[in-house]
Amino acid sequence: MRQHSMWFLAVVGSLSSSAQADVIRADPSNYQSLLDTLAAGDTLALSAGRYPRLTLRGLHGEPNAWITVQGPATGEPAIIDGEPGSNTVQIYDCSYLAIESLVVDVGGLAVDAINAKDFPAHHVRIEGCTLRGFPNDQQIVGIN
Repeated sequence: MRQHSMWFLAVVGSLSSSAQADVIRADPSNYQSLLDTLAAGDTLALSAGRYPRLTLRGLHGEPNAWITVQGPATGEPAIIDGEPGSNTVQIYDCSYLAIESLVVDVGGLAVDAINAKDFPAHHVRIEGCTLRGFPNDQQIVGIN
């Protein structure tokens, strides 16, 4: 019995050491290609600048290891710009996902700032973000 217990501890130890969280630095030229590389516990740290719309698809963190997409906490912001016909930040099939310190600028377009649709999304945290540039239209919302 003792040999089985030691084997179990060795397997659990190797699994937990292989799940290492990374901070992945990104800018407007490469952030979209880096989204698919994110794993539980990772942070995609966007540098200051202007970014085209952000689509978050199939990102699944874990209860104790959220995936985070964040802009700079101070200084110049990371701004996600709206595009005609598409929500500015679109979430599809994500869980344990944090969106932090971004400026989401709808740019006066008839699109939502942050939207989750078509596929289930749960445990999504939006924190420290600024949503701006809304047109005078009751159908357009900040977080939908």
